[in-house]
Amino acid sequence: MTSRLQFDPDNHIYRLNGERVKSVTTIVGQLGKPQLIDWAARTAAEYAVDHWENLALQPPAARRQQIGQAHNTARDRKASAGTAIHVMAERLLAGVPVDVPPSMAGKVEGLAKWIELSGVSVAYAERPVWTAPDDYGLPGYAGTFDAIVSHPQLGWGLLDWKTGKGVYGDAGVQLAGYRAADWMVDGEEDVYMMDVDWVGVAHVQTGFTDVHTLSTEQATLAGERFQILRRLSATKDPKFRLEVTG
Repeated sequence: MTSRLQFDPDNHIYRLNGERVKSVTTIVGQLGKPQLIDWAARTAAEYAVDHWENLALQPPAARRQQIGQAHNTARDRKASAGTAIHVMAERLLAGVPVDVPPSMAGKVEGLAKWIELSGVSVAYAERPVWTAPDDYGLPGYAGTFDAIVSHPQLGWGLLDWKTGKGVYGDAGVQLAGYRAADWMVDGEEDVYMMDVDWVGVAHVQTGFTDVHTLSTEQATLAGERFQILRRLSATKDPKFRLEVTG
């Protein structure tokens, strides 16, 4: 039977039985991320300093637009690098040779070292998962995890690849959403989501890779938080009207 989940990669939209459902990342995105606000401000300031002379030659409106879009440009560049690492990780885990651009040589080396030393192997990569709405108003959702791997010491794990400067707590909540899904799309078929022993983030850096795993207690808390956010995502923003009463 063909999967009940459809995905539009151009718009990043999931539809379940023809009805749109929110993604795991959209649900988790309800969490506040103050570190991103700080990063965006720093990125804009750095862009203005680095391009000061060229910006001075342009009208104020053009300067404001370029400085204001600096963080989006940097984000898209990082996203492209992250996507490339995902593809290379999948191929390296499958034992397939990869062509590495010079700009990514250090991180790919760090990834390859970890794969070799840890003895990890991949079971599934880049698989969509989903859960249908329930009878009590809890909305359905969908998403795509990075990998389910087999680790010689840790067992079966749900793994997310990260290439940024740090690893933050919302990654654990995101992984909890994938782990809690009822179904996984395998080829064109829906199968039960595989049960895993652990969840974690492989932080790929230049020359090495750190793997951050959640303890059993942390994983439970992350799962509870995801379910709270899932229910919150179905609640429309109220239209409050404050009236003068005295």
